[in-house]
Amino acid sequence: MDQGDVRPRGGGGAGGYDVEYDSPFANTDEDKFDRGLELQDANFPPVTSRMNIVYDLPFGHGRPFGRNSNRLVNGFVGGWSFAPLIDISDGAPYPVIFSGYDPSGTGLVGGRADVIPGCKLVNTNPNERYLNINCFAVPGFAPGVTPPANAPPIGRFGDSSQSVIRDPGWYTIDASLYKWFTLHENIKLRFNATAINLFNHPTWAYVNDNISDPSAFGVRELGGQYAGARTIMGQIAIVW
Repeated sequence: MDQGDVRPRGGGGAGGYDVEYDSPFANTDEDKFDRGLELQDANFPPVTSRMNIVYDLPFGHGRPFGRNSNRLVNGFVGGWSFAPLIDISDGAPYPVIFSGYDPSGTGLVGGRADVIPGCKLVNTNPNERYLNINCFAVPGFAPGVTPPANAPPIGRFGDSSQSVIRDPGWYTIDASLYKWFTLHENIKLRFNATAINLFNHPTWAYVNDNISDPSAFGVRELGGQYAGARTIMGQIAIVW
């Protein structure tokens, strides 16, 4: 597993940011004749980046704008900080499979599909299926053809790799707007407004990769670690 982080801070009270990087995938060496990316932990995508930014809005006492404003104005518009949290992930690698047929004659039913040479595997149009079913086939058969129950073996496995495709990946942006209020010398109040999935962007959890299920093959499913519609909430904390 590869990990990394970068944590510079802005000067002059302007805020700062943290950046984290995580890659739980490796180039598998279990079989030197069948190399490819391998998902070591199904709960994580291959490359995940997280950026946590804290930006002090430039309004109010001690800041570029409104530094001489009266207490009432400063109480409303001064001293606020904006803190977005950005998560971005590349898609997980995985194979395209079939079921219900033993092409090799070895008793192994199902396996990896054949890939049609020169075919565009992935559709970039979000209104279409993510995977092109015409680019994959059960070994020994044409795309879209289901082997009959008595189909004889052809003496080989499918020719696609274990990481022939990647799922769509995802990104999400959360954000907080907060401010500290001094109620007394040793008593402070913090108001915090938080938006989860600020732009209400969908995240994809899974793409059906079994060509033996043509009605569902290539269809993206909503969900995953960061699923859910936009949620906005407020919080108040008193510290003394």
